[in-house]
Amino acid sequence: MKRPNPGFSLTEVMVVVAILSVLSGLVIDAGIRDWRREQVNAVVVELAGWLESVRRAALKGSSCQVTLTTTNGTVAAGAVLAQGADVGATDAEADAAASPIANNCRSSQPLVIPSLSTSQRFEITATAGSFVFTPAGTLYPAPQPSAPIVIEVSLADRQDPQRCVQLEGLMGLIQVGRLNAGHCDTASDRI
Repeated sequence: MKRPNPGFSLTEVMVVVAILSVLSGLVIDAGIRDWRREQVNAVVVELAGWLESVRRAALKGSSCQVTLTTTNGTVAAGAVLAQGADVGATDAEADAAASPIANNCRSSQPLVIPSLSTSQRFEITATAGSFVFTPAGTLYPAPQPSAPIVIEVSLADRQDPQRCVQLEGLMGLIQVGRLNAGHCDTASDRI
């Protein structure tokens, strides 16, 4: 007695291929969304860390002015996003800033957007293009409690994810959050 060949039929193979293609499409889409989110997170974390280092430099005795290169436009990866400078520095102070013992803003490097992809562009929107960290670590001009300084970061196509850095209060508090209906939600944020 002869047994039939125990192979798969064409219909069974086609069903398996169709299921695998749908699943791989979902996985690729989720991977692209994660990659986009991580690009924006990298810029926001870098910005918040850089702002904190400028604020700490101001705590050492010299007011530090932060100037954003754009307050409403697109910036390419690898471009300068912000610069820090001493407020009212004289030429002698500028020369002293070049020394290794100087503790001021001119010794800090400008913030360059991380180059995760050279073709990637980010949309940057800020409520203030320039502000100062005082030697007490506070912001000048001090933002109103109801209207902190907010720097929004998203990919240039303005699709999700949208993130923000918020500077508020007399303490110069720097917080990272998610942009939610035009508001920087820092309460429940996880990067």
